[in-house]
Amino acid sequence: ISQLFRMGYDNIAGILAGGIGRWYNSSREIGTIGTCTARELKAICEKSKPFILDVRNIHNRSAVGYIPGSHHVYAGQLEQHLPEIAVNEPVFVYCEAGNKGSLASSILARHGYRCVTNVLGGMTAWKQAGFPTES
Repeated sequence: ISQLFRMGYDNIAGILAGGIGRWYNSSREIGTIGTCTARELKAICEKSKPFILDVRNIHNRSAVGYIPGSHHVYAGQLEQHLPEIAVNEPVFVYCEAGNKGSLASSILARHGYRCVTNVLGGMTAWKQAGFPTES
């Protein structure tokens, strides 16, 4: 909940008592979000120009750099910027390491985005692999 507050989500209706394990055991429907590694995203970028969404705060993006060609919308402001993100094409989402990327991917899925992929390890993995960045 603290992380959600820090991103601007301050109207939390509740939490999942018992966690996701309890949800699994209840046999309720579960959605999934695709994942890929930084290496897999790099390979995709070499063949096409995917829509890459950086959901880190702008200060982090400026200080650390970003994946070339990526678009920026902070995770906490994503719902106000949905029209800027094409709903009918694959969207690859990344943050610093994965938490905000996972949250942002879930938000997109909730709003009808069907081809969303969270980049595992985010910008940290991208940089550790030695891939190019822009500032």
